[in-house]
Order: sequence, then structure tokens, then C-alpha cells
Amino acid sequence: MRLILLLALVALAPGTAAEVLTQHNDNARTGVNAEETVLTPATVSAASFGKLFTLTLNASVNGQVLYMPGLMLGGRSRNVLFAYTSTNGNASPCAVYAFDADAEGPPLWQLPLPPGAQYTTDTPAIDASTSTMYLVSKDKNDDGSTWLHAIDIIGGTERPGSPLKIEGSVPGTSAGSVDGKVSFPARHANCRPGMLIEHGLIYFAFGWSSDVHPYHGWVFCYAYDGSAFTQKGVFCTTPDPDQGHPVNFSKDGGGIWQAGKGLASDGEAIYCTTGNGNLSAPDGGRNYGMCFLKLHPVDLQVLDWFAEYRAHQDSDADNDLGNCGPLIVPGTKVLFAGATKYGRSHLVDSANMGHFNDEHDACLQTITTPVPPFPNGQNAVGWNSGATGTFIYVWNATQPVTQYAYDAGQRLIAGGAPSHVSTTSVGGGGGLAVTANGQHDGILWCIGVDGVVHALDALDVSKELWSSAMNAERDALGATGKWQFPTVVAGKAYIPTGNGRLVVYGLTPH
Repeated sequence: MRLILLLALVALAPGTAAEVLTQHNDNARTGVNAEETVLTPATVSAASFGKLFTLTLNASVNGQVLYMPGLMLGGRSRNVLFAYTSTNGNASPCAVYAFDADAEGPPLWQLPLPPGAQYTTDTPAIDASTSTMYLVSKDKNDDGSTWLHAIDIIGGTERPGSPLKIEGSVPGTSAGSVDGKVSFPARHANCRPGMLIEHGLIYFAFGWSSDVHPYHGWVFCYAYDGSAFTQKGVFCTTPDPDQGHPVNFSKDGGGIWQAGKGLASDGEAIYCTTGNGNLSAPDGGRNYGMCFLKLHPVDLQVLDWFAEYRAHQDSDADNDLGNCGPLIVPGTKVLFAGATKYGRSHLVDSANMGHFNDEHDACLQTITTPVPPFPNGQNAVGWNSGATGTFIYVWNATQPVTQYAYDAGQRLIAGGAPSHVSTTSVGGGGGLAVTANGQHDGILWCIGVDGVVHALDALDVSKELWSSAMNAERDALGATGKWQFPTVVAGKAYIPTGNGRLVVYGLTPH
């Protein structure tokens, strides 16, 4: 054990760890940190792993904390943890924090923001080349002004030209339009998906604070030159009136929710999913409710799309596709999203997404989730373990943690069924992350909405290595919050709670 702890100290030296700069660790949203050498299936157990310390914030982190090693703050090089808080309330205290990631104590800096509105749950993204963090905040005033921020992560201050009030419109005559334009209505829009930075451009998306009509889904693209923001693209999911398929969401909808998962990118296009709303694209229209979308990386025009065969019926029943965001399966251009509210998960070829067929799903594969009636999950992650295979992990509501084996040759989930399942299940599913040393020593980390953290063997999730319930007196997490994800890096697991704390776990001395 002394040797393990010595190796841990070496691995935790500032500047030697992986970076976590965006939600689920990368723009493919795999959730993987493949540079973890300290936490392995051999070192993570109730005897050697547990709670180290707790960091206190003014409100809960909804989303994921970010991590940068080797930053010069407070006069020395440190591994730094960044957190953005909001409690989903109209008077919630929003702030951005920087903490020493390896020691209990007050923040290195704290930047208060205007009080946040409901469901401001976007995970920020950091551009390491400019030491700039981007995030979206929302006022609590009557118009709900929504702002794009560029924050200096060294000084904890707004950069020049920040914040910028987010505004935009598209041509259209859908619900809420005026004079042939549909305008972004900030008052009720909520930025749930994580922020995306790709090729120097900044992307973010909106659903709605509730299903109160009229509303639409929105995606924005901006550039920032160090002194000012420039809007590059605006996309609205449902800009047109209904074209032949009247449902409850006949003229609007199509919110981009994704349960906190960030917009995805393969470097060539932007990907997202949309929720219940009007779908007129099969008839040549521009409404994309209940879809996988592939968007141009600058002007955000639709390049391709897929809608499941019961999209109109499921939309009418408020059975969302877009309650989970797309994962780009590691090493491929294949998209996976599940579990949906209607109980199915989809594999979609990003080069030929399939569009719509009213008799069957025109995608690579659909997998049925067996337990009705409302298998509302969080978000999938994936890991390429080399010769052992590529795996996709999902934690649906009411289900155990589920592991699928991806067949790269067939571009299918092998057997169309789980390869392994865990022994744990909770009512609302949970947030996931993977650590590994390249293609070895994989661990699946899970935050349950029941407040229990689990570490499972990523090769076989039926094997539990550790949970915070094994030694609850020492390791109990407490209540969890909205759309939260683990950040596990450099020998420590950073787990947000629902009561304004971050609990830090790692190897315990004994």
C-alpha cells in the first residue's frame, strides 16, 4: 500500500494530469479520462478508497466540474477545479469558483453572477489556449435576459466584451412569430446542454423552462476574439407552422434538453437531439421535433437528420427523444442516444442518418428498453478497451447500470442486448464517467440520484469495486442535484451534491 500511495503522489504532481475542459470530457461526449494511472480496479476498494475532503459553494453544481492541471494561481502551480453553481430557482445564487483540486479550503477565486433562472444547467467549457471559460447565465428579472460570458480562469474576471446579451431570430411564421420572424425569447428559454468549443467557435443550446407554449429549440454559434463576441449562426428547431401532422405540439416545441449532455462534435459537424415538437421535415418542411440533428459547424443549417418511426405519436404523448444527448461511439462516426422516454435507444450513422420512415426506424439499430412505462435515463458514455472491445454504458431510470458491446464490423450493438448489467438500480438513473489507463484498468463511475456513488469494473459492470454505501459513516455523499456528472482525474473523484458541496474521494492513507 505504501508503494500505491507513493505512485499516487507522483501522479498527482501539478501539471501531470489529464485535463477536463468540457462536459463528459471531450467533444464526442464519451465521458472518458484515458490518462488515469492511480485509480485502477486494483486500488479502488473500501479498504483503500474513500472520502478525503469537502468543498463548500453557495449553491449546487448542475452539470460537471472542470479541471486544469498546473495553473499558476496564488503564487504557485496548482491543479485547479472549476465549478459553476445554480440551484434551478429564480433567486438562486449563481457563481463561478476556482479551487485547489488537491486540498480542502476556500476558493482561489469566486465570481458572483446575476441570480439564475430555472434550469440553467449548462456545464461551462474552457479554451486552454486562451485560459478562457465560456458559460451562459440568466437574469431573474422579468425579461429573463440571457448572457454569454467569457471568463479569465487565472484572474476570475470577465474578459473584455463579456457578458453579451444573447439575442437572435430566424425567418419563420411558427407560433410566436412576428412579421415573418421567430425571435429567441430569453425569458423562458433554459440552457441545459453543456457548452461546446470546436475550432475556436462557441456553441450552446436551449430548451424551455417548462412545456408552456409557444416555445422552440435553439442553437447559437459565436466567435470571440479577446475583446468582442460575433454571432456566426442561429438555428431554431421549429420555425414553420404545421404541415399535415397536427399533434399537441403542432406549431412549436422541439426543445434541446439532453439532460445536461453537451452538444457533440466530430470536428466536421455539430450534433444534438430534440424533444417533443412538430416534425414537418418528412414533408419537406423545416420543423425538426423528435430528431437527431447534424448541423453545419458555422451557419448551423441542417445537414442531415433522423426521426424514429413513431415520432408523431410519441411527441403527442410527451415521450421525448431529446431527453438524452448523443454520444459519438469511440473510434467511430456512429451516434448513440438512449434511453429515451419512449423506451428505445438508437444507433445512427452520422454519414447517412436515415431521415424518417413511418413503418420502421431508418437507422442502424434500435434497442428496446424492457421496463415500462417511463424509462427516462441520463446519458450514455463509451470506452474503447482495445482487444476486449468497445462498450457503451447507460443508466436508465428503474434499471441497473447497463453495458452494451459495440460490434465495430457490423456497426451494431452485439446481440441487440446488454452484455452485462450491474446489481444496482435507482428510480431516476444516474450520471456516468469512465477512467482508464489507455485501454486498460477501466472503471465506470456512477452517481445515483439516491445519493450513492459507485465504482464498477468497466469490463464487467456486474462487478462492483466500491460504493459510498460500503462505509457510509466515512463516505456518504448526501443528496444529489440536477443532471450531475462525476469528474474523475489524477487519482481523485469530484462528485457534486444537491446541497452546495463538492465531495472529493481518493486513495485513503492507512
